[in-house]
Amino acid sequence: MKKRIKKGLRANKPRQWFAIAAAVFCLIFSACFMTEPGTEAVEPGTNAAEPETEQGEETESRESQKKNISLERETRLLVESYVTDVLRCIEDGNMRTFRPQEFATINGYLVAASMIDDRVTLEEQQGTGLLTPRITVGLLDCQEQEDGTILAGAEGNIFYSDGHFNHQIVHRYTVTLAQSEGEWHCVDIDARDDEKVLALKEKIAGMTYEEQIAYVEKELQSGTDAEDTSLSIRQAIFNYAETTFDSVNESRTAECSPEDYETANGYLAAKYYQTLQEYYIEKGYPIKDHRVLGVRLKTVSPMESKAGGERLFAVASVQCSYTEPGLQTLQNYYRETEVILEKAGDSEYRVVEFNSIGAAAYELKEALRAVPDREEKNRYIDAHIKEAVINDGLLPMDNK
Repeated sequence: MKKRIKKGLRANKPRQWFAIAAAVFCLIFSACFMTEPGTEAVEPGTNAAEPETEQGEETESRESQKKNISLERETRLLVESYVTDVLRCIEDGNMRTFRPQEFATINGYLVAASMIDDRVTLEEQQGTGLLTPRITVGLLDCQEQEDGTILAGAEGNIFYSDGHFNHQIVHRYTVTLAQSEGEWHCVDIDARDDEKVLALKEKIAGMTYEEQIAYVEKELQSGTDAEDTSLSIRQAIFNYAETTFDSVNESRTAECSPEDYETANGYLAAKYYQTLQEYYIEKGYPIKDHRVLGVRLKTVSPMESKAGGERLFAVASVQCSYTEPGLQTLQNYYRETEVILEKAGDSEYRVVEFNSIGAAAYELKEALRAVPDREEKNRYIDAHIKEAVINDGLLPMDNK
């Protein structure tokens, strides 16, 4: 029994080599805990703070990306708003009312004038007015320039209807943005793919700004016999036609008064359409949504004026639209108009006489020549206007 116990004790005793290995391991393990990390010697010419520099560059890169994203978002909003405002010149209420002075450069005026000319041409080709267009604009690209400006590409989409079919026009533009007082502003717009605009730019290169405007106005009125084809003449006729034809609208019939018109002929034209509207109101289905869409000049020529001053005689085609009485269909028509204009400024004209009536009403106008007094002319018009409308076939004979 004693021999067995002594043998077991000798078996559990560790051998000498194992004890030495354990001692060495403990020394190495202790040495690892006694040293500090990152205390390696720095060789001459190396950057000891390189990890911190890389971290700073990464942070700066992220900040730059955020700034670029913010700038692109701001650019998108500015460009889309700016291009939309320029293209709105073709809307019914804005046609013929814009001025070259609204644009900082000739480029913006070229774009707007070209768009208006396109719409007028489309209306004449199709023989019908275009319904109010819908405009969408998208940003294509943007790039910062060395001078601190930004050049942005934009695509303008114009959707319109001629009352029967839907159409789309797409043009591309380059917009220039500049910074002022810490804020970005669109300062110019130029056409990328409008061949008419690009051709005009080549022709007007080297001209003064006034010469450029005059040349553009003349070129975009091609096909007329008029020497003076400025937009101010069309605008004057457009505005006056709106006032005259507004007497057709139901809310305006009671307001048609001789005092609103400088001449008896102007009152005659308005009273003519008011009489027509009053008939349809009485029947229970008045003419609705009557409006002027555009003006196209046919001839313009100077005329003598007894009162002095420069006057012009113009023949123009005024395009209008309305909702047909009793129906919900939109109708369009052209009314040839004789207009006398008087120069009211350097490039401003005002209408002093406006004739837009049928054959019977024209005879009534001729009869007014024998009536010297203006008040008598007005009374004569009131007494005979319904007969003229009936004789022109616009009212039934039993309405006399």
